[in-house]
Amino acid sequence: MRTNPRKTAAVLLAVGLVGAAALHIYWAAGGNWFLSTALNMPLEDVGTTIRFVTWGLVLVLLGASVVVLCRADVIRCPLPDRLVALASWAFTAVMVAGAAYNATIDRVWDRWVFGPIFLVTGLLALAVSLPGRREGRDAP
Repeated sequence: MRTNPRKTAAVLLAVGLVGAAALHIYWAAGGNWFLSTALNMPLEDVGTTIRFVTWGLVLVLLGASVVVLCRADVIRCPLPDRLVALASWAFTAVMVAGAAYNATIDRVWDRWVFGPIFLVTGLLALAVSLPGRREGRDAP
């Protein structure tokens, strides 16, 4: 049986995004492990606004995981193909921009941990976003 690289990339990406969402749920719900390092601020400065915004990020991460799975035809999606393609490319652009931004920050965690995570995420998203044949028709 032949493996589909696009579907493999989508599943790997979705698993990573759900894992990131789980970590952000922990933080949004009040967890503090690694939060100070990730935000580069003392824990006492982390207020309810940051935690509330983190819930929004959780929704984006989970939504992106659904988009990439739809784009690679791992799951069926009720959204139009063009919308899924656009969302997939937008996510790719944000991840690549995040990698570039983190590479410019003179902090070890940003440059050598978060930047590469964004880069790998962006490359996986690119592999999913590229046009290709989908179930007997040309993908947008």
